[in-house]
Amino acid sequence: MSRRLDIWCSAMASAQQSAVDFIKKGRALLEKRLQNLSLVLNKLCEYNVLDKGQVTHIQSFNELSDRSKHLIDLLIYKGEAACYELLKILDSTRSKTFPRPGLHNPDLHHWISCFSFGDDVLTQSDTGKGNS
Repeated sequence: MSRRLDIWCSAMASAQQSAVDFIKKGRALLEKRLQNLSLVLNKLCEYNVLDKGQVTHIQSFNELSDRSKHLIDLLIYKGEAACYELLKILDSTRSKTFPRPGLHNPDLHHWISCFSFGDDVLTQSDTGKGNS
């Protein structure tokens, strides 16, 4: 694991965590390394975070990195609750959505473990879900 990622995780753990900010800071890793995006999109649709039209739009991009970028943009636009749902999905599906860590793969498994999933009512509310 890289020293830079350790420092970043320590800083995130000591600060009040926002799901939106956490995703913004991990955006470059997610855009390049996220795998099995169809699983993530299906879960977001199942949980009413995205509608079928939004999923179809994201899937219309040829490159995986473009699909990931547009997904992240949309969820950031939708706000805290939508980003929190993405983080919960990534945490529960990490073995299917993150590559195995290695020399040339930053450890997304460690990255997701740096987010503290709490009982904050705001982040777990339905606000922002299913909005366009």
